[in-house]
Amino acid sequence: MLALALRLHPRMQYPKPSPTPNPKAFPGARRVADLACGHGLLSWALLLLDDGGDGGAPRTAVAVDKRMPPSAEAIADVVLRMRPELQARWHFVESGLEAVDPAPSTLLCGVHACGGLSDAMVNLAIRGTAPLALAPCCHTHKILSDAQRARLDLTNATLADLIDDDREAALRAAGYCVKRELIPEAFTLKNRLILAAPPAVGLGLEPGKKARLAMLQPDHDEIGGARNPRVPVSDDAGARETVALLAGRAAAVSLSLSLSLSLS
Repeated sequence: MLALALRLHPRMQYPKPSPTPNPKAFPGARRVADLACGHGLLSWALLLLDDGGDGGAPRTAVAVDKRMPPSAEAIADVVLRMRPELQARWHFVESGLEAVDPAPSTLLCGVHACGGLSDAMVNLAIRGTAPLALAPCCHTHKILSDAQRARLDLTNATLADLIDDDREAALRAAGYCVKRELIPEAFTLKNRLILAAPPAVGLGLEPGKKARLAMLQPDHDEIGGARNPRVPVSDDAGARETVALLAGRAAAVSLSLSLSLSLS
């Protein structure tokens, strides 16, 4: 987590967006969505590294996972005792990825996203024309398509290279600028990092159109509703307010029930 945070932090410090897509920097991204986050350690690290020295707005983060472990609450309590000013800048939402609404204003992050989770994050980024920082994990045969299995038999590529090459190809087909890096193995043996900057405004890609053709698997726009509220992660006041209402252990379920009652 720390290794990825240290890689991303300086790339997010530029106060103005770059005129062209550049995976070496995510300027203007002041909000982070830490997806399938576990304890949300990446998002905490990125907030703690942000000292406001670049003149931009304070960095904010939303951590998303199906369940918030009790130990994640304990970590949050400790951090907020030391840095109470971060109270309104970090939220944990219990939700699956299928309910997340991505946006170009927010950097999507996934650390050791196991198997198909990495594909889901690639799709999510493409759907929302959002920047992406992904550390894939668990490259296994069971997530291969039939076409990939056939190609693997005909090539000298490793399983991990074949899978990640396809992920990067999907991003490039949607107009992204993509770079692959390696984190030092001293931090983790699963040290591959995919950085993807979306098409810059004005380059002619209509979000959601060409993007859908590039996706690795079907989209999940139809999933949602009262029992599975949408989780907007964009960097605007309305989305941040919604996330704050959804945040906390079992808070999403409580809000879902209240929505169901109000609509009945």
